[in-house]
Amino acid sequence: MTMEKKLCGVIMICQMTAILSGVAMLYLAVIVIIPSKDELLMGISIAPIMCSTVQTENNNLKTNPDGTPKKCDWASCREWCLSKDPAVCLQIYVRPRLRGSNVTLEECEPEQMDKACSALNVSAAVPFRCRTGECQDLDGVYNCSKPDPNECRLMSPAYECRARNISRLPIVCNEEKCQTRLIGVVSCTAGECLRLYDVPHYDYCERKCSNLEIDNINSMIFSKERIITRKCKKVTASNGTDVIQNLGKNPSWQSASEVLMLFCTYITPTENGYLMDDCFNATLGEMRRIRDMRDFRDLIKYHIATGETRGWLIDPEEALQVVNDTKLRINSEACTNTLSKKCTHFFKNHRHDERDGRTRDRFPCFYTKSHNDFVMAVFNPEETKMYLLLATCVPAFLFILSCGFLYLCSKLVNPDDDGHLVLKTLKKDPMPSDASDL
Repeated sequence: MTMEKKLCGVIMICQMTAILSGVAMLYLAVIVIIPSKDELLMGISIAPIMCSTVQTENNNLKTNPDGTPKKCDWASCREWCLSKDPAVCLQIYVRPRLRGSNVTLEECEPEQMDKACSALNVSAAVPFRCRTGECQDLDGVYNCSKPDPNECRLMSPAYECRARNISRLPIVCNEEKCQTRLIGVVSCTAGECLRLYDVPHYDYCERKCSNLEIDNINSMIFSKERIITRKCKKVTASNGTDVIQNLGKNPSWQSASEVLMLFCTYITPTENGYLMDDCFNATLGEMRRIRDMRDFRDLIKYHIATGETRGWLIDPEEALQVVNDTKLRINSEACTNTLSKKCTHFFKNHRHDERDGRTRDRFPCFYTKSHNDFVMAVFNPEETKMYLLLATCVPAFLFILSCGFLYLCSKLVNPDDDGHLVLKTLKKDPMPSDASDL
């Protein structure tokens, strides 16, 4: 390769770098630099509180009086920050609250029950409309309706289906629609669904946790879609009434005549018990009443009713609320730019508001008093500073470097008499020998 070709190649690369880095600076200023700077200046507390989902509205299902689709004023998360109208317009409202108590169960007997249970009401579950592309990410077992609109509702948390006659080829659902209409009960993985031909409706499946046997236990823990029962000798709590602090001395609790019932968001098993965090709604139930209950849904109802009548040993969730119910955003801009379906995963873990019978989603969140109209689910100031620094320095450095090199080329590279590019020497050309005679 000649020197001229090398010079042309270097100049071309520098020009491309200058153009791309300049465009990147303009682009990153809109989607990274300005939002990151604004987020850091909001004064958001780095210590998270807890949030509970109280209401989720799907704006895609709403229409104006004239039948036209309703405009999406805001969404808790949209996949592309520069998009005006998100494909999925889910609006999540949450109840910001203080973190619940830390509770420890110790010296527990090894026998236990630890089951995944749900009070899901399938008919009230969130509908996924397959004809508009909402079924492209289905995971689990769904009950799909026959008439229009073709909707599928999750049933696997509460039902277990046994089928022998299963379709061999999956029905693939994409962002537009499914290959063929989903009818009856289907088992889906990442939007690819198999039809269970001998299960036409979810009523043909067996309800989970509908034949529980509970006896000789004194502790019952509810956590999301899960129930744990143990018989323990000691319990401690970071706060609560004197009753729960002295349960270890209570003969009725020690003999399993009374049962400690509570809800905890986080549970960590230990060698002979559990460490539990964010606990609330603790009360004492009667074993003679609990022993006759077989259905998980009945236990949930009894737990709440007992706390309201006999009193709470640890404050109920409503008493921990710190600000009014407000909007939830995934971040300060309520959008992501990863194009990796981050919003899909976000909605999956934050949208449940208990209206369909499933337990509310509870998670850490961040808020600031200067912007009390929303809270954020994700806030990492160190990561935000890193992205701000990278988005500012890297393209600026490349832009300055490439432009500086192009400037040097304009001074050092010139065409010769034959039109070829050549490097000029830094030294001045010597004067001709006969110059003194002129």
